[in-house]
Amino acid sequence: MRNLKFGLTAQIVTGMVLGVAVGLLFGEMTADLEIIGVAYVRLLQMTILPYIMFSLMVGFGSLSYERAWLLAKRAGVLLLVFWAIGLTMVVMMATTFPDRQSATFFNPGMLLEVSDVSLVEMFVPSNPFEALATSAIPAVVLFSILFGLALIAIPKKEAVLDVFSVISKTLQKVTGFVVKITPLGVFALTAAAAGTLDGNDVIRLQVYFVAYIGCCSFLTFIAFPLVMSVLTPFSYREVLTVSRNALITAFTTGNLFVVLPILIEDCQKMFKERCPDANDAKFFIDILIPVTFNFPNMGKLTALLFIFFGAWYIGSPMPYTEYPQTIATALPEFFGGIDIAVPYMLQIQGLPTDLLSLYILSGIITVR
Repeated sequence: MRNLKFGLTAQIVTGMVLGVAVGLLFGEMTADLEIIGVAYVRLLQMTILPYIMFSLMVGFGSLSYERAWLLAKRAGVLLLVFWAIGLTMVVMMATTFPDRQSATFFNPGMLLEVSDVSLVEMFVPSNPFEALATSAIPAVVLFSILFGLALIAIPKKEAVLDVFSVISKTLQKVTGFVVKITPLGVFALTAAAAGTLDGNDVIRLQVYFVAYIGCCSFLTFIAFPLVMSVLTPFSYREVLTVSRNALITAFTTGNLFVVLPILIEDCQKMFKERCPDANDAKFFIDILIPVTFNFPNMGKLTALLFIFFGAWYIGSPMPYTEYPQTIATALPEFFGGIDIAVPYMLQIQGLPTDLLSLYILSGIITVR
């Protein structure tokens, strides 16, 4: 009971509640608090990319080729299962939009001009140090994986792995210090958001919000935990419990990248308590979480719901027969992130440029 009362989760929730209260009470006066929140997020980001690089090198380098192949097969199958469940839910929610006449808020205009995104440039670094400097996460991850796989066959690799392991643990320790101020960062971000959000804009987007929140809630609290409870020895309750710190932090910061260390640490604790003999668990966790972050996760793919909503909003709902093609076109684009995928999808669907502003506005809530 004491842990529940004074633990990190309780502190984060308290910071979020106080932030909403202060934001609603003082309004736009709380906008300056965003500086504190931004500083907190940047502190978290400071060590995460180097940590991902070294942890992947150590993780893959410590495996054999047989175990690495087994891990890739099982993780790949599970990722496809999650995509299938999540995209099915997105399509189902898109079919719930009520009938609506064409809106006067938008005027068809020029299509968005979006430069083509090269997946080769995104994933294949010509200079890994430049990729680190520019936070090109997919490129850093690919370089780290290749380096780790090459280490598998190197004799006397233990000396290198020991050094990288110490660096990885040190970076994780630094991040742990920053995580302790999460309640303060959450308070500042929440207060600034609550104080500057326009209530009229929220009302205009209520249909999208209801569908989006319903979709995310079902996936987060029902579908994915049930899948994990079936495929792993962990119960439904254990999966939700180990997820709560990361869920609340991601919700309040609106940033998935900053919760990677929290996910890694909490998952490792869960395995130590429930499966103390699972000696390989730490290596698998250090590998899987950073790697899967670079694939289109459901936090990104649920943004596809806005494309269906945008077509409905201007009075031209997308025919059901076009859904498969839209999903197939969107999936590769989400490797590059939401900010790239959404403008591109609006363009190829022939939707008005005004919708991008509406998407950015709705992102204050939906990104969380």
